[in-house]
Amino acid sequence: MQFINSLRELNVKLLAEIAKLKKENAEILKLKEKLLKFAKVETENTRLKQIIEKNARHDSENVKLKSRVSKLEVRFALLEQGSIVDGMVLSFGQIQNNKEAMPVMMILIVDIFNSIIDQLNNEVEQVPSDLDGNNEKMVNFLDKAYKKSISNKIRKRRQEKK
Repeated sequence: MQFINSLRELNVKLLAEIAKLKKENAEILKLKEKLLKFAKVETENTRLKQIIEKNARHDSENVKLKSRVSKLEVRFALLEQGSIVDGMVLSFGQIQNNKEAMPVMMILIVDIFNSIIDQLNNEVEQVPSDLDGNNEKMVNFLDKAYKKSISNKIRKRRQEKK
């Protein structure tokens, strides 16, 4: 009888241990689920951080390109105006405003060849994804061509005066 009682006591202890282990196992499963959710959230956070960085790069690139486009639009307007008003001279001469004189400044607006205007049109309409430096070359070329045409016009007028 004593043997049966000791087996019953052992059985009760084992059942208690099994219940304790089941409870721990349930906690472990809950922790695994939380860990999986956390891993998913971390993965999503990493993906979102990459998207934010990419957007920031695109935003800064857009600001640069918008600035560049506005400068090109201004240059285009000046070039277009120059081709319409062939050879017109705008001057801001000495203006007497009650004892004050403003400095003299001359701006020549000269005829620009249609090919240069076409090149400028192409530059403005160009897709901004091509950022390998070709656009900068175009701007430098147009700048030099514009300055050269002004220099030629000045030389020609000086020769005509002689």
